[in-house]
Amino acid sequence: MDKLGDNIHIQIPASEEMADIIRLATTAIANRAGFDLDQSDDINTAMEEVFRYYCTSCSMDGTEVKLDFVIENDSLRVRAGDSLNSLAENNSKIGRYCRFILDKFTDSFHEVSEQGRYAIIIEKTSDL
Repeated sequence: MDKLGDNIHIQIPASEEMADIIRLATTAIANRAGFDLDQSDDINTAMEEVFRYYCTSCSMDGTEVKLDFVIENDSLRVRAGDSLNSLAENNSKIGRYCRFILDKFTDSFHEVSEQGRYAIIIEKTSDL
């Protein structure tokens, strides 16, 4: 099966208890994208931290976090979240830590705003 252009959409309750499910899904998707174990662990760490950020810092408890994964060639792009809070403007300890993790474990990330709602775009390319 051709993996080029695969789109995977996940909506999951914004509860820290669901972080393990995010890790499992991200591992499977990273594997499908051709990532090795270290690269898979990098994107897992980033996705788990983004998910925890949304759960704890964005008052999203009881709502859902949206994750859209796109596999293109040797890369994985993820659009995460749908929040009223901007990560770039969040100077709390949690916000700073999330930005640190994203900077360390992804190739790039940035935030987009649409109709007053924020999402984080994460990109990671396979080294293989």
